[in-house]
Amino acid sequence: MAAFHWSNAKVEQLIDMLENRECLYNTKSKDYHNRDKRRSATQEIATALTATGTGSTRTARVRTLFLSASV
Repeated sequence: MAAFHWSNAKVEQLIDMLENRECLYNTKSKDYHNRDKRRSATQEIATALTATGTGSTRTARVRTLFLSASV
């Protein structure tokens, strides 16, 4: 499987989308533990970025990408 390379524009789009969805990264958010809200948020991001993956795998990848890009 070929490695996927993110363009700067896609990374910026991802960061912007994540910043607007605290339920994916802010452990103090009331929605952080709401599985349906997190799943919905990741689905919106995945659709916008045309990413593939399922459930918690996608959530973990999106969160990891956000945290590594924001450091």
